[in-house]
Amino acid sequence: MQRSTCAGAAKLIAKIVAAGCAAVLWFGSHAIGQTAPARAPAPGVTPDTIVLGGIGPLTGAASWVGLGGRDGFILALDEINAAGINGRKIKIVWEDDGGTPSGALAAAKKLVEREKVFAIFGSQTSNGAVAIIDYVMENKVPYFNTTAGSDKLIDPVQKYIFTGASMPISKISKGVVGLALDFH
Repeated sequence: MQRSTCAGAAKLIAKIVAAGCAAVLWFGSHAIGQTAPARAPAPGVTPDTIVLGGIGPLTGAASWVGLGGRDGFILALDEINAAGINGRKIKIVWEDDGGTPSGALAAAKKLVEREKVFAIFGSQTSNGAVAIIDYVMENKVPYFNTTAGSDKLIDPVQKYIFTGASMPISKISKGVVGLALDFH
């Protein structure tokens, strides 16, 4: 039973990440704009490659989330790269945030400043995701949050922040309270 549950979870993560990848790449294709007037190429984009950064807890107590997210993304990436995106292949550079805010911010800075990624995915913990909001906004780097549930990721709505799989914790807690009151 555990093996099929893990396989099912990996497939679900792959679908979520593929949807997020599509959203960010759609945003990116419009930012890159092949018919737009001449401008500097977007960081992480070459004629044949789009480089994305992945952040997650690959070590530590939350590594089960980070490793599952990374492995799901790799499954989706194989499918995406089989066809390519407008003739480009996707390359991902992974950074371990250890499940900490300081680790997430350091990872985001490394991916943007050293690796020159086009966009960032992940930081599956809310504390890590919230820690990089200001940095990605200041640097105009698209960020797709895959699983973190902090309200700060959606309120206020921000141009470079995308979220997919998670419902904000405030909505979850209201729903749980509502259920408890209904059954009281």
